[in-house]
Amino acid sequence: MEFIDFGEPEAQKPGRKFKDLQSRSIAHINHSSNKSKPRHSDRKKKEVLMWLALTSIPLQESLVRPGLVKPTGRMKDDGLSPVEPGFRRPTYKEAGDFFKISPNTIQGWWQRREQILHGPKKKTKPKAKPKTTRQK
Repeated sequence: MEFIDFGEPEAQKPGRKFKDLQSRSIAHINHSSNKSKPRHSDRKKKEVLMWLALTSIPLQESLVRPGLVKPTGRMKDDGLSPVEPGFRRPTYKEAGDFFKISPNTIQGWWQRREQILHGPKKKTKPKAKPKTTRQK
């Protein structure tokens, strides 16, 4: 019997073996440019808006100093009943801390609250005028 000397075996390269382009799966392609934003349900938006509208926080002595706590920047005609003396409305930051949502997001919701709570306004088409026939 003769032994055939093939030399030293080739060292294997580390990592996965190469796949040709036709056999690659598209699902494994990394799309780093498509970052996902947190999406909040309509139910959550309504819950936060109702909490902002209905919650009143008692004033503390440390908060009474002028300029320390500002109102949430809401408009005077926001449709809310005034709070009782000794109480104030929550700020966007307090709502954000409570619901774990960005205060800027909550502020945007507050500015669009009519649309969020009552749905988009329906556009009404003007009624067509009845056709009149011309007399000759």
